[in-house]
Amino acid sequence: MERKTTPESVVREIRRKTRRKYSAEEKIRIVLEGLRGEESINALCRREGINPNLYYRWSKEFLENTEYGHKIRHELYENIIFPVLRNGYDNNDPWSLYWLAKTIRNVYGSERMMSLIDNKSDFALMKEYYKLTKSDEICLELLSRTMSSIGYTMHEWPIGIVMDHLESLDELLNKIEYARTLDLGNKYTESLRETEKIVYSEKKRLA
Repeated sequence: MERKTTPESVVREIRRKTRRKYSAEEKIRIVLEGLRGEESINALCRREGINPNLYYRWSKEFLENTEYGHKIRHELYENIIFPVLRNGYDNNDPWSLYWLAKTIRNVYGSERMMSLIDNKSDFALMKEYYKLTKSDEICLELLSRTMSSIGYTMHEWPIGIVMDHLESLDELLNKIEYARTLDLGNKYTESLRETEKIVYSEKKRLA
């Protein structure tokens, strides 16, 4: 039996055949514009002629997936995404600092790109982001990473203190002090105090 043709089905078929195909470059551009938040996602999608659901799918594909750093092609990152993020970096834009940190694996392989962000690691970029936003989530992430670094050094003591012994001890004290600024719930107060005592004792021995 032949299916009945309706005006609605004709319109759907026309839309299907004339639907625009978006390149990877165009998808990334649209996702970046949406993440900047300068207009609502609905307004952006109307302007670009796409369904908001499609935008969110692209967003997840390019930025929210935990394996993002491995999936995107280098030339797309270097030529399209990085220039946007680098411009924001130069203007101390929190959004750009955050996504540079999250996509840093794409930057590490390029001396040129690293030099343009002053050879900063993802941790250093997140520290700058936190200074500007005071994000609770990032505070916890930085605290966790700082405590892990301190714990590793103490576990390897004294092997963990390398090169210039006194200089390394000072760096460890700086980490302890930074951890205190992040430990808003005083979860590590006692641990940091005990670690600090050990470090000062070692400094006194070497003086």
